[in-house]
Amino acid sequence: LTLMQLLLLVEPVECFSFFASQGTAGNWNNDIGTTPQEGKTHRDEALEDNPLIEVVGASGRIGSLFLKHYGALAVPRGVVPGSLSKRGCPIVVATPSREWKAIQQISSRKDDLVWIGNGLLSDWQRNSTIILPHFGVLEVNADPTTSLRSPPTYVYGKHASQMANFLESYGIRVERVDSWEEICKFSARKLLW
Repeated sequence: LTLMQLLLLVEPVECFSFFASQGTAGNWNNDIGTTPQEGKTHRDEALEDNPLIEVVGASGRIGSLFLKHYGALAVPRGVVPGSLSKRGCPIVVATPSREWKAIQQISSRKDDLVWIGNGLLSDWQRNSTIILPHFGVLEVNADPTTSLRSPPTYVYGKHASQMANFLESYGIRVERVDSWEEICKFSARKLLW
């Protein structure tokens, strides 16, 4: 079996509530080149620290913003999204939209995926969380920038409130969307914006 196949066999455990958890990701090193403490896997260390959010694409500008989230953990290349955190915790996918389908296919926690980007939405994303950003991050690890003339950032889905609260803490105007049809309409409009 390949590493990817083995990771798919691992069953994630229940997630602590975002607000109830007091864990931190303090001892976790997000550098891909580091190794875990002897006798432990990266997954063991990550779960000990109770990460509350995984970030796919954490080395990019948008991904680096979400890595600032309390309890965030970068998903290294070759690790299946959803294998480092507990079931019910968001998995932010901050990659080019052309990569989304491949990520969705390998993750066993499709309802925890949080898609952020400008791609046209597909029906397979209906049970996920969607973020349509109307802000920018000019360089890795920088704070986001936005304009009062920009439309709000739209969020939809299971993790919409948590994601909206995080973005609002940076002064980003956010509007929560309740229906799939409405978020699809905003997604199509954003491609024209």
